[in-house]
Amino acid sequence: MRAIEATGDPRLANELLFLFRHLRWDAEEDLARIVGDAAAHRVVSSAREFASWNRQAVTRLAENVMEHALEERQLLARRSAFEAHRSAVAELRDSLERLQKRIDRLAR
Repeated sequence: MRAIEATGDPRLANELLFLFRHLRWDAEEDLARIVGDAAAHRVVSSAREFASWNRQAVTRLAENVMEHALEERQLLARRSAFEAHRSAVAELRDSLERLQKRIDRLAR
């Protein structure tokens, strides 16, 4: 909608944009004119169930891929493990810096 440029009456353009944003197509009603109310209702509800099933399948697939990457292959680290590792590395770096200062003092 942002790519639309309107010229002329701005109120009319705003009303039309409002309609386009909030207008919803009722496929069941249009289909009912062709095949009847009962068949249209059945087709549309089957299509909704199929779309819902697809969303659930994609969600489960993404969860399984993430679990495989985290647990089985250990391609990714959990945030808690990453933070613990980062903290240990920072502590080691600080210890090395202190050790380097001691060595420098002893060398003088």
